[in-house]
This record gives sequence, structure tokens and C-alpha cells, in this order.
Amino acid sequence: MVYWLILAVFTMAERITDAFVFWFPLYSEAKVVCVVWLWHRRTQGAKLLYEAFLKPFLLEHEQEVDKCIDESRTRATDLFASYWSRAMGYAQTCFYHALQSFPQNQSAAGGRVQNAQFTPNTAHQAAASSYYKTS
Repeated sequence: MVYWLILAVFTMAERITDAFVFWFPLYSEAKVVCVVWLWHRRTQGAKLLYEAFLKPFLLEHEQEVDKCIDESRTRATDLFASYWSRAMGYAQTCFYHALQSFPQNQSAAGGRVQNAQFTPNTAHQAAASSYYKTS
């Protein structure tokens, strides 16, 4: 776990420094050597960096880190609850509209609508309705 924690810190630092020092000769090779140094069993670079720098920093700021984690968890829970509520409201509205769009009187065979009254909204709909009634 120590290796992965140090590698995560290394990756975050790399994102910042890459923009400024990417043009140095052998920069990419130096990053590979650094990762191997962190990983290798003989050097135990990750353990060395953790014990020397990261562990004291985390111990010093433990309450602040725990507070940030708790606040983030609370915000994430509230955000999830808000979106879940919105999604359920939207799903209920869609379901209600879908139920309203089904015709009330359908015969079992054929699925044709019986006793449905069509009221045209435009002159074009009225003309089309009268044309199909006479045909």
C-alpha cells in the first residue's frame, strides 16, 4: 500500500512538473528510473519516502484530512439523494404521461379504439378528418 500511495503522490507531482521540465534531456528516462527506485525491493524508495515525508505530514494534518473526507462524503450523499429524487420525480411524470396517452377503450381483438372522439385543432386536421370519414 505504501508503494501505491507514494506512486499516487508522484503522479500528482508529475502532472504539475511535466508542464515545466518536459524538455530536459532524458526526462522521461529519469521518471522511469524514479519509479523503479520506488518499486525495487533492494532500494525500498517508496518506504523511505513514506517514512521520511508523507507519514509525518499525514500525522500532522490527520484531523483536517478526516474532516475533508467527512465533508466530501456528506456532500456526495446529499448530491446522490438530490439526483435520485429528481430522477424518481421525472420517472413518475413520464409514467403518468404514458398512462394518460393510452386509449381508454380498446377491444381485445385488433386493438382499435371504440367510441373515441377526435376534436381537430386546425383546419388541416378538420379537413383530413372529414376526408377519412367519407372514404
